[in-house]
Amino acid sequence: MIPSHFFLAMQAMVLAVLPAANGPVSEPSDMGRVVSVADFGAKGDGATDDTAAVQAAAVAAAGGTLKFPHRPAAYRITGTVTIRGSTRVIGDDSKILMALGPDHPTGRLFYVAGDDVEIGGLWIDASGANPRVTGNRYAIAIVGTAERHLRNVHVRNCKFTNLPWADAKAVIATHALYNKWADLSTVENCIADAVAGAAVFVSQSNGVRIINNDINNTGWYSIQLQDRVEGALVSGNRITGTVPGGRMWGGSVNLMSNGRDLGAGKARIKRVLITGNEISGVHSYTGAIQIESSS
Repeated sequence: MIPSHFFLAMQAMVLAVLPAANGPVSEPSDMGRVVSVADFGAKGDGATDDTAAVQAAAVAAAGGTLKFPHRPAAYRITGTVTIRGSTRVIGDDSKILMALGPDHPTGRLFYVAGDDVEIGGLWIDASGANPRVTGNRYAIAIVGTAERHLRNVHVRNCKFTNLPWADAKAVIATHALYNKWADLSTVENCIADAVAGAAVFVSQSNGVRIINNDINNTGWYSIQLQDRVEGALVSGNRITGTVPGGRMWGGSVNLMSNGRDLGAGKARIKRVLITGNEISGVHSYTGAIQIESSS
C-alpha cells in the first residue's frame, strides 16, 4: 500500500505550479460593454446561416462581452468565429449548430486567439452536420504558438453534444475542447455527451485545470494530455461510456508522450494530479487511466 503522505506530497508538487491559475486575471478592458449577436442580424432559428453576423459581432465585442441570447432553435455557424483577448462570451444555454463544411481549412468553430478570455453558457451541437470531412474538428480551439503561449482562458458551464466521427479508421474526429500552447486554462462544470473525439484534449500547455465536468460517450480518450503537459489538475470529473462504432478509447484519462527522445528522466508529461474522479462504463481499448512516458 502506498502511504498517504506520498499523495499529499504529490498534491503539493502539482499545486505548486497552479496558483497562478487562480491568481489575478486582467479584467477585459471594457467588460461593461455588451455586444449581442442579434444586433448584427443573427437569427438563431436553426436554418439561417448566422456566420457573418456572429463574426462581425465578435469583432465588435473584442475587449468586452459577446452575448448569444437564448433562442428556441440554434445559431447555425459554418465558419470560424475568432475570440480576441480580454473578451467574455456568454450565453443562456444558447445552442450553436456546428455546421462547418467538409473542406473547412482549420476545423475550428470558436478559435480563442488571445489571453484572459471567458466562455460560458453555450451549447455546441453538430446534429445533422456532414461527418465526412478531411481533418479533425474542434468546437472550441484555444491555440497559441510555441513561442508565445496563451494564458488564462476559462470555459465553464458549456455543453458539447453530438459531435460526429469523420473517419473512425483514420482517427479523424471532432473534439469538444482543444488546448495547445495555452497555459493556466480552466475547463469546469461542462457537459460532453456523444463526442466522437476527446472531451478535453491538452497538448504542450502548463497549469491546465479540468474540474467537475460530466463526460459521457466519447470515442477518443475522454480526457487526453499529450506531449509536454506539466502541472495539470484533473479532479472531480464524472466519466462514463464510449461512442458505439468509434475507436472505443472513451471513458478514460490518457497521459501520452510522443517523440524519439523519451527515456529515463525525459518524460514530457510531469506533475499531473488526477484525483476525485468517477470513471465507469466501457473501456474496450484501454484502462480507466493510462499513463505512457509520464511522471
